[in-house]
Amino acid sequence: MAEVTDAVISWFCGGENSSTVDDVSIILHHPGNWASNTCTIDLVFLILHLVFCMMASLVLIFIPVCSISRTTDHAYIIRYPGHVVRWLTYILYTLLCIGMIVESILTSNDHYFDGPPRLYIVPLAGFLAAIFVMVYYHYMEYWELPGMWPVQFLYWVCLLVAECFRAPAFHHDNITSRHMIWIFNKSMVAVDGAMCLVEIYFLMKKGFSLGSSPKEHPPELRNLKYLHDDCSLPSSLLYAWMNDLFMKGMTQAIDDEDMGSLPDEHSTKNSSERFAKILIQEQERARTKGREISFNGALYRFLKKGIYISGILKFVGDTSGFAAPYVIAGVIRWATLQSKDIEETGPTNHMLESYITVGDFFSNGYVLVTVLFFQLVFQSICTQLSYHYINLEAAKVRAAIQSAVYAKALRLSSSGIGSGSLTIGQITNHMSVDPATISLALSWFHSCWSIPYQKLSDERLKQTNEVLQEMKVVKLNAWERIFQQAIEVTRNKEVGKQKVQMFWRVQLNSLANAVPLLVMLVALSLYSVFSGKSLTPDLAFTSLAVVNQFQLHLQLLPRVSSFFIMAFVSKRRLEKFFKAPEIECNSLKGGETNEDNDDKEKKKKLTNASALIQKLKRGYDKKYGSIPYSTLSNDHIESQTQSIPMANMNAETVPSGIALKIKNGSFSWNREPRTPIISDVNIDIPAGRLTMIVGKIGAGKSSLLSAMLDEMITLDGVVKHHSKMIGVAYAAQTAWLINASLKDNIVFGNTFSQKRYKTILEACCLQPDIDILPMGDQTEIGEKGINLSGGQKQRISVARAMYSSNDVVLLDDPLSALDVHVGSHIFFKGILDFLIEERRTVVLVTHQIQYLEHADQVVFLKNGRIARKGTLREIAKLDPSLVESWNLSLKAADEAELEVGYCSSTDEERKLLKKKISKIKKGQRPQNDDSSSKLIESEERNSGSISYRYYWYYLCQFGLCPSFFVCIFAILQNVAKAGTQFWLSAWSSAGAKLPSNATAEDCNALLMEYVGVYCALNAADMVLCVVWTMILLFQSVQASTNLHNLMLNRILRAPMRFFDTTPIGRIMNRFASDMQRLDQTQGLFILAVLKFFLATMTGVIINAIISWYFIVAMIPISLAYMFIMKIFIDSSREMQRLVSISSSPVFSQFTESLGGLTTIRAYRLQKRFRQNIVGKIERNHVAYCFLQVSTRWLGIRLDVIGALIVLAAGLTSLAASALHPATFGASLVGLAITYAVKAAYSLAWVVRNSTCVELGMNSVERIEYYTKVENEKYEGSVTPSRNWPEMGHVIYNRVHARYAATLPAILHGVSIDFKPGMKVGICGRTGSGKSSLTLTLFRIIDTFKGSIHIDGIDIGKLSLVDLRSRLAIIPQDPFMFTGTVRFNLDPEERQSDADIWEALEVAQLKELVRDLPNNLDSLVHEGGVNFSVGERQLFCLARAMLKKSRILIMDEATASIDVHTDAILQEVVATAFQKETVITIAHRVSSILDSDQIVVLSEGHVAEVGTPKSLLKRKYGIFASLVRNKL
Repeated sequence: MAEVTDAVISWFCGGENSSTVDDVSIILHHPGNWASNTCTIDLVFLILHLVFCMMASLVLIFIPVCSISRTTDHAYIIRYPGHVVRWLTYILYTLLCIGMIVESILTSNDHYFDGPPRLYIVPLAGFLAAIFVMVYYHYMEYWELPGMWPVQFLYWVCLLVAECFRAPAFHHDNITSRHMIWIFNKSMVAVDGAMCLVEIYFLMKKGFSLGSSPKEHPPELRNLKYLHDDCSLPSSLLYAWMNDLFMKGMTQAIDDEDMGSLPDEHSTKNSSERFAKILIQEQERARTKGREISFNGALYRFLKKGIYISGILKFVGDTSGFAAPYVIAGVIRWATLQSKDIEETGPTNHMLESYITVGDFFSNGYVLVTVLFFQLVFQSICTQLSYHYINLEAAKVRAAIQSAVYAKALRLSSSGIGSGSLTIGQITNHMSVDPATISLALSWFHSCWSIPYQKLSDERLKQTNEVLQEMKVVKLNAWERIFQQAIEVTRNKEVGKQKVQMFWRVQLNSLANAVPLLVMLVALSLYSVFSGKSLTPDLAFTSLAVVNQFQLHLQLLPRVSSFFIMAFVSKRRLEKFFKAPEIECNSLKGGETNEDNDDKEKKKKLTNASALIQKLKRGYDKKYGSIPYSTLSNDHIESQTQSIPMANMNAETVPSGIALKIKNGSFSWNREPRTPIISDVNIDIPAGRLTMIVGKIGAGKSSLLSAMLDEMITLDGVVKHHSKMIGVAYAAQTAWLINASLKDNIVFGNTFSQKRYKTILEACCLQPDIDILPMGDQTEIGEKGINLSGGQKQRISVARAMYSSNDVVLLDDPLSALDVHVGSHIFFKGILDFLIEERRTVVLVTHQIQYLEHADQVVFLKNGRIARKGTLREIAKLDPSLVESWNLSLKAADEAELEVGYCSSTDEERKLLKKKISKIKKGQRPQNDDSSSKLIESEERNSGSISYRYYWYYLCQFGLCPSFFVCIFAILQNVAKAGTQFWLSAWSSAGAKLPSNATAEDCNALLMEYVGVYCALNAADMVLCVVWTMILLFQSVQASTNLHNLMLNRILRAPMRFFDTTPIGRIMNRFASDMQRLDQTQGLFILAVLKFFLATMTGVIINAIISWYFIVAMIPISLAYMFIMKIFIDSSREMQRLVSISSSPVFSQFTESLGGLTTIRAYRLQKRFRQNIVGKIERNHVAYCFLQVSTRWLGIRLDVIGALIVLAAGLTSLAASALHPATFGASLVGLAITYAVKAAYSLAWVVRNSTCVELGMNSVERIEYYTKVENEKYEGSVTPSRNWPEMGHVIYNRVHARYAATLPAILHGVSIDFKPGMKVGICGRTGSGKSSLTLTLFRIIDTFKGSIHIDGIDIGKLSLVDLRSRLAIIPQDPFMFTGTVRFNLDPEERQSDADIWEALEVAQLKELVRDLPNNLDSLVHEGGVNFSVGERQLFCLARAMLKKSRILIMDEATASIDVHTDAILQEVVATAFQKETVITIAHRVSSILDSDQIVVLSEGHVAEVGTPKSLLKRKYGIFASLVRNKL
């Protein structure tokens, strides 16, 4: 046995070659001298490593069978103290083991590989132990078993002691600091010592307790999938925690649940709150210093931590990159020396040293190539971490800005929006484009030091948004072509600016390409001239490597500079936006400034508010199921907990019987000029009473309500509220609904009470409407309520105000949009029997003067002033003539709108409706199918890879011929560039072959021989670069222009059902975000992909040409590359789609909220809406963050592959140089490695940019979907005469109509004959199909059976343009477009000024327009907000008159006009349209009593037809029931 041991030890220590090793007898027979023997120490190390590996294996095998491991079913770990330092030390220890293995190989090589086995066995064992150490610690953390700690600690202590004993052995063997083994020993001592300190620190932090009782983890940790800071350091550095997600993405589509949530510090909520605080602090700082707010300062304070961390990492990584050229130079010098040694003296004798020296170690070509590999990996880790942190900060600032923009929008002054200074298009850009551009610039922030124009799309987006918002008006008037041309004109201006921008980008790109070439050319030429020496390979390719690094950063310069310029413009726009005027007393509106209050303060305010409510609500009638305030949901009481009371809100300043008081009030919509809209207002609104406000159009009724809501600017006086902390229930003149179910629109976040809910449905006549809807009150209401009639929308708005428990209720003329029957029911049942009985304060603006006698106070406004106020009797005493004029108006209207019965006829109607609905829906309504209740369709989402047809589709828009030339010229440029490098190789090789005593003349002759061709190749490179980049960038702009125009053309001609089921925000997302991506970045990213891809392929091809060994090495590397790309592409594309899809709900709510700012603020629901949109932003934010991390996951792996390519190129070229020194010189080694390094850099950029290209293709995919939207059938088979219709004879022949082929019919067998010149009145209950009947006349909805003839021509055979342009309509909802008054009256520019003024005079607008600054050329703000609703309706009347059609449709056109004006207008219409056929959809029976024919609709059927006189004779007729009581 002893002999066997001696033999093994003898072999381990060196065997028979005793001349190269220590004497074996020392270790075997003289144990007293063992410490001075290196073989003894190595044997001890071997034993230590093997023992630890065995013990670690036993522990790792044994513990999984324990029950404690069953609790570790999570992916995250809770890091132990010293985690990062420990792992960095582990990595350093592993690298030292690898270095010792290389050192042992080189030492053995010096001994012709006859060295002692211990030289490489011990470091190999150490490397194995290092692997076990890392695995062991990982599971110690994952299993949460600190009791595993002693094994590691003993191992490190033993290693430290053993390393310390190497010193005497080294001294004995004469090993000094000049030997590499000595350097490794000292490094190991330091590492082992550091690990011992880390283990002691761990024990101290654990309190010297190694108990293994696992603690309960926070529940949010288990939902956490973003584990970058909750996994081991290697997993963080390599982003391995994403592996599970990528593996799932290979087999199935990724959804939101797979990505889970983000840690709190990265969430949208945290970011938005932190950014809001910073903005407030910046505002205070600016106010203190008397300067404007600095958005830069706010961004810096928000980002500084992440910027510093990422900046340090980028600096370290880039600094390490400067080592690459010197390493390459070392490799070339070593190859040169090796070839000279072989040629001149044969192999060099390296037997002088037992161990390799430091100089020999670091001059070895193979070592240097390995060092280059690790340097590239280290640089990649630093760079990818830098990108990770800066991209994460960019994502957070993107979400924070979006949230801040929304919060600011909730505080914007109503006068500012749409006034021209701040349009909805601009605000949409602030929400979509500006955060994206700032985020993009931030992600490239550090490239600006390691190495112009902003798209002005506000006007285009404003126009697009306006057209989409009022698409119905556009289609009814056949204005699609007009607005398409207007948008395209704006688009062409935008494209012109983009082309200028692209021109300068081409110049910058060309400069970036040319500068390095010129620098290289000048440097190489002047070197020989001034030094008198010839160019050598080590000098040439070291310079080339430096220039290549310089060129990479220069190539990024055009892109980065463009991003920063765009970000600068966006920053300036955001600064302007955040300075925009806000509503007064915005602190009372639930602003975010109050979210910092502590819980005690909130509870105190809640208590005070509740006490005030209870005081105001005493005697609350319980029969309607009133809601106790203590049970309100958090979403509702937020206003109470947030609001900050003002001094004038105290009960002492407002009498107890007064709910609201205005004293000496003068109000305006604008600060400048200070011209009041309403002035000298002194009014007390009695608490618990009904106050009615009346007056003519433009008198200031709605403005007075706005003043009560603090929406107007107070020029003088004060508004005092008794209950401002509670909020105000408000029903706007134009009903505002959210895209939710009907029930949610009524309950509106309050606690649900079934009894109260049912009572309100009855009071608002909504139950029959609910019975009609497919899923009852769970049916989704479309955006802005577009699937409901005007009356239905208004009743839902009133029901919301009634359901709210706010004590003050403001109703802005809600009865005008309702027929007399329903209006009367709501007034008596809803306002008097419900609101007033609950002792709630009601302020009602109305034109229905028949109800004035029921008011506790009547306020009469005239010319913006209160002319009279008091009860009706008091006003009659003070101004009998005024009351007499009201009575005359009522008499002129046949008093048809006074109180009518609402029991018997309504009950009968409901019974009929329920019976009908039960028959219709027996086989139609799905059971337990929630999807059937949804009107708004889910956004389309393709699965799998982005089809190549979208690439082909984009290529076709780009142009096939330009694409061909781009590819050809790009390839030729890279051929020229490769030729330049090969020529440089030949040049340097020739220089190296010159004798050492060559003269300056010889060097100059060599220079002249090679420099001419070198210049020509460089010139070709530069010219070709300019040509293909210019073609590509200019055509990318053209491609996006083509896509925009195609999409716009299809969208404008889509049927109305498309707009009913598609949120405007979703469409605007295409026109804003997707188009911005294609306009601004797609061309740049395609350029970068092509450039870097060709550079990568050139590098691979050149290396393959130089050495065929490289091809063999590339096979496994290529397979790894394809596998990684397969994994990445499958998952990242789904993340890209989720990012795109999840952004649409954000924009949808944003545009929706902009339309209802006054309502949101009145109810004090800003916080709830902010929380809602923060949740939607968070969903998008999570997907965006995971998408960004996925690129880091790919980037680090591609960088490692690139480093492997460099390693393969270096090793194969050195091997080829050693095997074929005659044909493979050092210059080719330099060329191979230099191009490999460039290919390694380029490879990562190929993928990074191709990811962005694919993201752009996702936008192409989304846009292409809208370019295939089904259009209306515009073509016709019949062309009418120029004067058609000449008579205006309309015949409905058994018409059945529906909104879509999948929906039930809304008109059933309608047959009517409207004679030429006949005045027809159409009436019926709200929702009976009155408006739908007129829509069939314009073919807005589908007539699937029957036909409609006008003057004998079937309108189904006419083109839509011919049909709609020949009919005139005054729509139910008046709307005016941005532009001039002239444009809004005559957009086709067919009428003379005289005709326009005549129409204005007839419409009673002549004086109003004449008083405007520029008369007909005066500006109309977005949506016509600078005119009242009634005035906008009159403009629509004037527009219809100018059309001079033989057929006029009035769709409840006088809903917003007072009774007196209505009577006048009826007379005007009767006179001006005496010979025309006039079809009037009536909400007031009085407006159609003079008609030639009455058509009564019920449930989509024609219930009654006849003259008013004949229908009134029907005792039980529907029409007679409306008027019989007073006629």
